[in-house]
Amino acid sequence: MGALAVRWVATFGAVFGAGWFGLSSEHLGARLAVPLLPVGIAFGLTARWGTPMATAVALATLATWYVLGHGDIFAFGAAAGLAGGVFLCRLLLQSWDFDSGFGSLRDIFKLALALLIGMGLFTVVGMLGLAASSTPPAQATLSYGLTWWGNSIAGSLGYGLVLIVTRRSALVGLARPSPGLALWAAGIVACVAVEIGVTEPFGRSLSVMLGVLLVVSGSIAFGLAPALLAALAMTLGAMVSYVWEHGAFAPVTGDVPGLVTQWAFTVSLAGLALSIHVLLTERDAAARARLRAEHRYAQVFEASPQATWVHDPSNSRFLLVNAAARRQYGYTIEQFAQLPVEALAAEDRRALPGDGDDTEPFETRHRTADGRVLDVELWSRTIDLEGRPATLVFALDVTERRSLGRALIEATASEQRRIAEELHDGLGQELTGLALSVRALATKAEREGTPLAAELAEVAALAGVCIQTSREIVQGLSPLSAVAQRLELALERLAARSSLSGTPVFFVAQGEGAVTLSSEVRNHLYRIAQEATQNALKHAAARRIEIRLTTVPHAVRLEIQDDGRGLAGGASGGIGMRTMRLRAAAIGGRLWIQRRAEGGVRVACEIPRTPVSHAATGGARAVG
Repeated sequence: MGALAVRWVATFGAVFGAGWFGLSSEHLGARLAVPLLPVGIAFGLTARWGTPMATAVALATLATWYVLGHGDIFAFGAAAGLAGGVFLCRLLLQSWDFDSGFGSLRDIFKLALALLIGMGLFTVVGMLGLAASSTPPAQATLSYGLTWWGNSIAGSLGYGLVLIVTRRSALVGLARPSPGLALWAAGIVACVAVEIGVTEPFGRSLSVMLGVLLVVSGSIAFGLAPALLAALAMTLGAMVSYVWEHGAFAPVTGDVPGLVTQWAFTVSLAGLALSIHVLLTERDAAARARLRAEHRYAQVFEASPQATWVHDPSNSRFLLVNAAARRQYGYTIEQFAQLPVEALAAEDRRALPGDGDDTEPFETRHRTADGRVLDVELWSRTIDLEGRPATLVFALDVTERRSLGRALIEATASEQRRIAEELHDGLGQELTGLALSVRALATKAEREGTPLAAELAEVAALAGVCIQTSREIVQGLSPLSAVAQRLELALERLAARSSLSGTPVFFVAQGEGAVTLSSEVRNHLYRIAQEATQNALKHAAARRIEIRLTTVPHAVRLEIQDDGRGLAGGASGGIGMRTMRLRAAAIGGRLWIQRRAEGGVRVACEIPRTPVSHAATGGARAVG
């Protein structure tokens, strides 16, 4: 016999047996018939095994009524109504993608709506059959139909739902005996005993509280199916107490109040089990999704080719270090765990940006495990790591790039010097000779009254203009050479020329000792000042710019600050800024860019120096 046939026979037998017991309970001393059992079983097995079970439900219902001696048109109406109702429920749940595991709250609403519609069909068809029967009862009224409908829904939730969700895998929590399981089972037995055996007024309240407590604890500890089985046992106990009028639910007088109490108890326990299960399922799904996301992030973090770490900002201890960082610095994970971040610092540089370093990247130097010094650029972000603040740092090794950049800058500067020398010593001298020769010819022609005297004078003047133009070109290519290698004078002239744009640019020199720097250092400092000033003029819309050169015994500090609109307008990340960083690195200095509290930007470059004198320079001077 095939699986479908076995299920069909099992459905027929279950519905027939439950129907005979429930509908003949009045002959066994019950106050009224109990149709909840057969309806619940019919719905549960049809929803679980498919719509072919509806024919077994119809035949079992018809057979039940005939055996009980009601083989008239009402029996056909009840059979057709119940089969049609469970058939419609199954179709609706299938079309709505109902999850019998109740993975979300939507599945509870789908089940409730399907039962309202399907059991409504059962009630309507059954009531029509009752009205058309040979001996229709006097109570076949609207209230009777509502009672029928309520019985069917309560039975489907209380008894059919267990058949839908109960699987062998769903009962795995009951397969491992434990003190908790034994205590829970004892509680269920105690609750049923109170329902059937306690006739005192407090019995019903006690059984309800026990039922809620046991369903909640069962849902949390053992799962949905065990909780629904417990609810089934307790609702059966309540039903026995009511219909046989003995125990906690016996004092309820009247059929309708008694049935409403049964429905409320049954639906409450089943709904509570479903709700807790859904909440736990959604919580577990969210936790699994979070774990998967964390696993993906961990994989991305570890596999990133960029040296990356996470440290605790309170004590600068490493928390996470990826493989690229381990390769870049040469430390193992265990060694990183024993080191503070400051241990990476080299050459009196800070390992991490300070409070005033609000631009990125932060440039510094780090030392590796084998003593090598790396030029690095750092990007850092504050993140949440397992509920506590942490700092995520990306450390890019730019040593090779800086070397290439320094070589490029030096090659450019060398070529500029060569061109400037050729212009000064070659073209400039030739133009000077040409101007002198033409001036001499013009003078001679003027004495002799030659008509070309005026034209020769104009050519001599044009040659003088060319000489001046070549001198300006030389000054732009090698400004320090044009001012006897004095950085202060070159910066003073830079301020004066830049002020011609309409924005006043001031130069201030102050500090201790003379500025005694190599030609290369002076040239790079001048170019940094030139680039920063041009950025402020082009992008910041500043009303005032100040170039400040400060000397102390052990360092020279160049600052260019403005009162413009800050780093907006693309000035913070362009080629000019990158070139300034390369120039600073090329002379062993440190460059940083800060937003000023009063508005605008401060660009500063500081380099170490060896003092030759501690005499003051005599204050400050300004050009504007």
